[in-house]
Amino acid sequence: MQSSFERHFYYWILPTFSIVMIGLLYYTGIPILQTIIAPEITRELGLLENTQHLLIIGVICLAVYGYRRSESKLEHFGFAAAVCLATVQLLEEINYGQHYLALFDIVPPQREVGPMSLHNVEGVSSQLKRVGDLVILLYFFLFPLLAANRGPAWLRYLAPPKLIALTVLCSVLVTKFFHFVSDNTSIEYNAFDRGVSEFRETFTYYFVMVYIYELAHNRRWPGFGKTGKSIYRNADNA
Repeated sequence: MQSSFERHFYYWILPTFSIVMIGLLYYTGIPILQTIIAPEITRELGLLENTQHLLIIGVICLAVYGYRRSESKLEHFGFAAAVCLATVQLLEEINYGQHYLALFDIVPPQREVGPMSLHNVEGVSSQLKRVGDLVILLYFFLFPLLAANRGPAWLRYLAPPKLIALTVLCSVLVTKFFHFVSDNTSIEYNAFDRGVSEFRETFTYYFVMVYIYELAHNRRWPGFGKTGKSIYRNADNA
């Protein structure tokens, strides 16, 4: 059973500290640190972007685990859908391999032939961000605050833990902070001049991974197993 501090640590302290440190190291302007975090050739090959990829892979692995462990058809469907959506998102993030293949001259870079991914198309990107922001606001901020401990069992099963709302808040504050830093920095090359939202994206993939972990490891669709109508797999999580 996790202590209160452990839950706070994993839900918002760890991601906030890690992402802030990555950002601050980049904005020192030290070339070697900038190259590691977001190389000038393309920030897609840097530490921040690849952290996002690893988090999405974590979502996929946890969803596969949840699929194998689930006891109802609805759970099976939900985790299978999560695997599919996360896989598509991973492919979008790596531009369907273009960023890595272009590094070895297998395909032309994005700046020459344009993006291969939908979310990098001008106009579409801003629309997707607005939809994403709305989903985050409703599902990961308001939903856990309003429905985590009330309503029917199936609704409580789906509701993210309340601490995720705090993670969402931290993601907004950290992004605002780096907007300020980016606008007031004098470093020679700023990979995040128009991409400060990458810090918030990293947060997003983190709390989605935590949410899928919660569903896969700690919850069950109500009505299955020895616990009857409980949404929890053991008493420690109730």
